[in-house]
Amino acid sequence: MESTADLIAPRAFSKGIELASLVEADVPVSLRGDPGRLRQVLMNLLGNAVKFTERGEVLVRIGLEEETPTGAALRFEIQDTGIGIPEALQRRLFQAFTQADGSTTRKYGGTGLGLAISKRLVELMGGEIGVRSVAGAGSTFWFTARFEKQVVGASSEPLPTAALDGRRVLVVDDYEINRTVLHHQLAAWGIEDWAVSSGAEALTALREAAVRGRHFDLAILDRQMPNMDGVALARAIKRDPAIADVRLIMLSSLGGRADDEEIGQAEIVVCLTKPIKQASLRDCLARVLARTCSGPVQSPGALVSAPAPALVSNGVRVLIAEDNIVNQKVALLQLRRLGYSADAVANGAEAVEALSRIPYDIVLMDCQMPEVDGFEATSLIRGRSGPVSHVPIIAMTASALAGDREKCLAAGMSDYISKPIKVPELHAALQRWSPAHVRASGGAPQMAAGTIAPAPSS
Repeated sequence: MESTADLIAPRAFSKGIELASLVEADVPVSLRGDPGRLRQVLMNLLGNAVKFTERGEVLVRIGLEEETPTGAALRFEIQDTGIGIPEALQRRLFQAFTQADGSTTRKYGGTGLGLAISKRLVELMGGEIGVRSVAGAGSTFWFTARFEKQVVGASSEPLPTAALDGRRVLVVDDYEINRTVLHHQLAAWGIEDWAVSSGAEALTALREAAVRGRHFDLAILDRQMPNMDGVALARAIKRDPAIADVRLIMLSSLGGRADDEEIGQAEIVVCLTKPIKQASLRDCLARVLARTCSGPVQSPGALVSAPAPALVSNGVRVLIAEDNIVNQKVALLQLRRLGYSADAVANGAEAVEALSRIPYDIVLMDCQMPEVDGFEATSLIRGRSGPVSHVPIIAMTASALAGDREKCLAAGMSDYISKPIKVPELHAALQRWSPAHVRASGGAPQMAAGTIAPAPSS
């Protein structure tokens, strides 16, 4: 669900719409279903929600509908503040080629076929689909789907949470939907949270808490707020000795992130990009709060002891194109530990589509994938116009022959690492092609010779 929201996020944020997601605490973690069908339904309903919303927000909510020892039924809700749908037309929405009226088609485009397809896909997943709406007051599309429970193996490493229980966190965001989502997430992790809607209210809350001797351990600040934005608020907090010890995390919309120098000067420890992934936020909070008991506030760079890779977000966004689900999960975990924000898609076609929506900094491209393989996808990307055609693409392949280097270069790939992926080699390749390193070196580096293994001797 979160990777699908990432694909829609650029469109939402370009319209000034807040996009948030919430997975209820009682939803089982390890479930097996049909990710392709689920992604297609979510993409259609989320895309429609953003399309028909001019201002306000879109919320994706997942809750537990029913649970048995072997399976679970989940309920997905996509809620928007858009144009709404008259009651008389709602029962016909899931028929092919139906839209609310002709003016909707002229203004927004489309034929309504997507909802009919979504209905069929939901039924194939053992669920139902429906809508609640009031004309002019937004809509909530919902559907259910059934999943099998998976046995959680030893490789499923739980995120650290001991540092979260009983901590006090202040949430500062002008959108109520974001405050609500964060409240549910923080409460589920044992955190005592307090939410305010402006910078002025945040300063008051922090100072009053300090006077009572109940200091906040951490504050989560929205980057873009009226009157006093997140960076200005961070500076005001650090100027006041009574509240300067509070750790600061900033949330920003895609394209709205402050530059690294500005973040460092404001003593913001981490900057995360919306929509925030629940596991990434929990991991980040645990690691940041675990360090608050060891001394005074440090600079952002002091959080990690060299030479270990960063444990919190470094602002670089990576796309993984890999058809094997296990390999996807391993790569996502490795990247998160290295401090990268990452999303995964299952083939080259999805990679090309994702890059058309989100300005990823680096692509990790598996070479052998169904439908569109890594070589064809790279050629398609290089043939695009604009900055996307120059995105660094690092090939991943189980083969490590000398001729693979030439094949990767011919396809337009930037670098090459062999499977199974070793973390030091992955880290080195990502550092070579990170935007900061490319800028500092005055241009793209050459493919590292050491990444190509020699041909085996006969």
